[in-house]
Amino acid sequence: IVAGFGKMRKMGVWNTDSETEAMLGKAIEFLDKEMVIYYDRRELKDKDYRPGWIDLHMTYARSFWLDDFGVSGKAKTTYNDIVKAIRPHWTKLDASQKGLAAVILNRSGFETDAQKVIESLRESAISSEEFGAYWAMNKGYYWYQAPIENHVMILEAFDEVAKDADMVREMNIWLLKQKQTQSWETTKATAEACYALLGRGVMPYALTTEPLVSIQFGNETI
Repeated sequence: IVAGFGKMRKMGVWNTDSETEAMLGKAIEFLDKEMVIYYDRRELKDKDYRPGWIDLHMTYARSFWLDDFGVSGKAKTTYNDIVKAIRPHWTKLDASQKGLAAVILNRSGFETDAQKVIESLRESAISSEEFGAYWAMNKGYYWYQAPIENHVMILEAFDEVAKDADMVREMNIWLLKQKQTQSWETTKATAEACYALLGRGVMPYALTTEPLVSIQFGNETI
């Protein structure tokens, strides 16, 4: 919910009112408490700790609202400790985790580190004329193995951190090809794909090209 509201605001489709703002404030308060509880349970101060999916997602969601709803107290310490842990350990993350890491670092004031993550992602990208740009990622049944959502995480990093419109366009082609050849498997995947396609101001080539096949019946082209 916290991240979803943040994405809606980025797209310019979220008009807040007092009731919605109060609800968001309670959600952020809950997130801050859960982040601290998770921190204590995982003993993230251990020297071998490196951020995992839950750490990254909680910090990512919170990073949308750092200016509007400031982090304070133990929640602030926890947020800063997780970000501090991301900086030396991002090289051990997979591609989609790196997408989250780049955005978190950039929003938290570590722009140079965020750019390093972007360059790593750029080097590992797979590119083709038909499918655009994408990454080899394991698809599975766990919530963090959803291919569409994970692809959008990386796309957001190239849009927000690298401001690379060409790469975003190529990544959007892959999203459209997934819909064309397979499917966006869940409502969440569909929402994330629409967030990527409609919220970037970059029209994919696949939406503007002429059809590759035509059918003619007599003198009439169908």
